[in-house]
Amino acid sequence: MRDGRQIGYELGEALIVEVTKEGDEPTGLKGTLSTTLVLPNGTITLSGTLIEDFAQGPVGFTAAVTGGTGRYKGASGQGVGEFIPGTDDVRTTIRLD
Repeated sequence: MRDGRQIGYELGEALIVEVTKEGDEPTGLKGTLSTTLVLPNGTITLSGTLIEDFAQGPVGFTAAVTGGTGRYKGASGQGVGEFIPGTDDVRTTIRLD
């Protein structure tokens, strides 16, 4: 979003690597994520990890900007993903170096 207008979309996936347990009860999870932001003048790719404590619920993630295409070729920086309450959606904010 820029100035309240959608300017692109995000495609990605998360792979759950470990379910943490206390005894036989699952207490959380750990995973990796990879996502690409598709924008009018190119793409931005991110890679990172996520950790969730089931008692707290999903809070988001921080990921490294690992590159891009077009206008964003050679991009670096970081992205922060925040889960939108009541949905399965994530709002990702990118800060480029």
